[in-house]
Amino acid sequence: MPEPHKSEAFALIRERAAHIDAFVAVTKYFARRAAEHFALPADRIRYVPMGIRVDDLGSPAAPPATPFTIGYLARICPEKGLRLLCDAFLELHQAGRNCRLRVAGYLGPADRKYFSACRDHLREHGAEEACDFLGEVTRAQKLEFLRSLHAFSVPAALPEPKGFYMLEALASGVPVVQPRTGSCPEIVESTAGGILYQPNEARPLADAIGQLMDDEDRRTKFASDGRAAVLREYTAERMAAETWKIYEAHV
Repeated sequence: MPEPHKSEAFALIRERAAHIDAFVAVTKYFARRAAEHFALPADRIRYVPMGIRVDDLGSPAAPPATPFTIGYLARICPEKGLRLLCDAFLELHQAGRNCRLRVAGYLGPADRKYFSACRDHLREHGAEEACDFLGEVTRAQKLEFLRSLHAFSVPAALPEPKGFYMLEALASGVPVVQPRTGSCPEIVESTAGGILYQPNEARPLADAIGQLMDDEDRRTKFASDGRAAVLREYTAERMAAETWKIYEAHV
């Protein structure tokens, strides 16, 4: 949001915050950021973990042993870091690793040139045939997509306030490789479902994915632990129940 509108909006939020009984944040990271940005009293911010639908997940991911398949499922835009994942994938591909990249997600008109540049980059380096571009997917297609993966990564260029896609991948039994920034550390660490790497650099991302490729036992444990944690801690039912407690406390 351009100035002066940004400053005006922040001022209005800070002014109106005095009339709010409680604020709900779905990640601890965003709770801290909201307190800072909007000058909110920390004791009025309640943390309720994000919850996802899990009733239709089916069996966990069990892709064929080869090729090692890496997935991206998020809005296709510079902020979500698809180009960085393409660069990391190229490092693996050019090193002779047997791997494949699968990409799905919404592509808006403003980001079509960006997406074309990502594909051109892969084509120029002889890797486009090792990639699938699926576009937007339905709920059923999303679950099928996730079950086809060995690893999942959305290497966001900016700190991720939520990271809903991480929970969906983990719930499907897919380990994640995420930047050590924003909400990613708390989700990866609380679920024990993947690896964190230095953000905004292709080599650390490629190295982290390579670790999963080379250690099937570790990858299997990440998948099992991550899925169990999401089914235990990050369901829509639990989120609703915890949110309702906050409402009841302020009736």
